[in-house]
Amino acid sequence: MPLRLNPIQRRAYPYLVKPGGRHVLLKPAQVGMSTFVIALFFVDTITTPGTTSVIVAHEEFITQRLLQRAQFYYDMLPEQFRPVMSRKSANEKFFPELNSTLYIGTARAHVFGRGEPIHNFLGDEYAFWPDPERILVPTMQRVPPAGRIIIQSTPNGKDNGFAHLYEEATKGNSVWESHFFPWFEHPEYQMPGDTLSDLDSLEHLLKVQHGLSDNQLRWRRHKRDELRGLRQEGTSVFMFDQEFPSDDVSCFLAMGDMAFDPGTMDRLSASCVPAPFRHEEALVWEKPETKYDYIIGVDPGQGRQTRSALTTWRFEVDKGEDGRETTKAIHCATWVGLFNEEDTARKAVSLGHYFNGAVIAPEANNHGIAVVTELKNVHRYPSLYMRRDIVDGVQSLNIGWLTDRKTKPYMVKELRTLLPTMVCKDAQVIAELRNQRVVEGNLVSEGLGDLFMASAVAMVCRSSIPVTRGFAGTSGWSENW
Repeated sequence: MPLRLNPIQRRAYPYLVKPGGRHVLLKPAQVGMSTFVIALFFVDTITTPGTTSVIVAHEEFITQRLLQRAQFYYDMLPEQFRPVMSRKSANEKFFPELNSTLYIGTARAHVFGRGEPIHNFLGDEYAFWPDPERILVPTMQRVPPAGRIIIQSTPNGKDNGFAHLYEEATKGNSVWESHFFPWFEHPEYQMPGDTLSDLDSLEHLLKVQHGLSDNQLRWRRHKRDELRGLRQEGTSVFMFDQEFPSDDVSCFLAMGDMAFDPGTMDRLSASCVPAPFRHEEALVWEKPETKYDYIIGVDPGQGRQTRSALTTWRFEVDKGEDGRETTKAIHCATWVGLFNEEDTARKAVSLGHYFNGAVIAPEANNHGIAVVTELKNVHRYPSLYMRRDIVDGVQSLNIGWLTDRKTKPYMVKELRTLLPTMVCKDAQVIAELRNQRVVEGNLVSEGLGDLFMASAVAMVCRSSIPVTRGFAGTSGWSENW
């Protein structure tokens, strides 16, 4: 049975089927683009000797689904067209008689981009990759001019590699070609029913501009109602335009208002540069100096499910001409990845020793409790943040920062206070600060937020370290702790 293309696949066919080209595709969710591209790569791999095709998904579950799809194509081939296949690894389909390979892996593995040439490359849901350029940059060097590179994704906010790549391609400022597919081109996105007589202004505009039918508008309403019910505050409804874009401008615009001043964020973004130094796998922008004291904010993740983030900061107090003192936050290092609790604690201790015995301030929520236990009982690290009440400043014997409804607005407030004079050259940190939105009075993360939380923890716990004018507070332990 032939693969019958839907309208979106059919529109993409003429340029994707050609060898060569650098394409960035902005698409809605669940329109079969991955299915289509895998089919193209599979046919090329089994009919052209010496072909290497690589498909990279953003998470392990999707990788397995894509592998199953490639295997299905192979199993459904008539026997006379089915080449002998062996496997070099769990993620690799190797055809020895052709010396051709189809490899499907995850962006979290960070193992692509070295070795033999790649003739077909697909980056699937690129906007959600944790460290996209680490894979894409070396991979591009392996794809010859006649090879295909296809980057596709639903949008995930404006300040990430995919949005930048698409924007530059749209402007004609790169070798990439941009292609946009709105949700209403997909024929399955309809819901039959009676004539709609209560269109709101946006629905009426969509109907006039794009000729949408009542069935399409009814489906749109239904999906938005589904999303609205996911969270009590109703902010999920704003995710519809991300999952199902109508145009290639508004889909990148962040829901709600930016939590932090856009002009300040632009200034910080312009100052970002690659890290000039490293400590183990940590990226270091400023090496430690004995005259400074440091604090490490830690946002613990859940091992292979969510990232753990560590950010190192120091603080200076400047006195202006009017005699007023201003605290300046200076970012020094970042360490982020899929670490379990034990690894997170070990990396925090390593970073702490590197930065002159820095105070470690872990978030103590949920799985952060295990990190606190490791730091205290296994590593016996002496400089741990001891919790203070944010209202009366009374110090407790509890280790770590507790984020809740009372403390989170305070964290945002402290970050806003320090932003105007902040020095931070890490593009990842700045991108996550941009991801923070205020929707109906609630702080919502659009995309990743681990580095934001780790930085915010460091800001609110900074009274644990000395500053240039003397101690701002005390870390809460005795010399014999």
